[in-house]
Amino acid sequence: MSIASSNCRIDWRPSRLLCAALATLGVLSALSVALSDLPLAGKPLLAALALAYGLWLARREWRRPACAFEIDGAGQAMMHQGAIASPMASPRLSLRGVVVVLRWREANGRRDSRAWCADTLPVAARRQLRLRLATGPAA
Repeated sequence: MSIASSNCRIDWRPSRLLCAALATLGVLSALSVALSDLPLAGKPLLAALALAYGLWLARREWRRPACAFEIDGAGQAMMHQGAIASPMASPRLSLRGVVVVLRWREANGRRDSRAWCADTLPVAARRQLRLRLATGPAA
């Protein structure tokens, strides 16, 4: 069976590493605001906002429901959440070190994305994604 005729299915679930990184960035941004030369009156509020935003991003990522992606040999992709399957328009894959990000547009034009880290995407699945959704040498 050739790669062009088979479908691949990749499961997605929230990554502990990514959530920890987002929370850590929130803490570090609050620390950088506290150590900056900003006026003393604005430091505590801005540091609290930076920390809260980092923690909110980590919590939002952790609470996303698990889903699966099915990609055929022609690069057509579907996202499955429970019994609901929705087509993905113009899926794009970004590979940055151990982080893989899949971005696409939904049928209503809204943008969405999912990110995998090394703890949630095995090497074989990463290779399948890269082969199925490669758009050129930069992918």
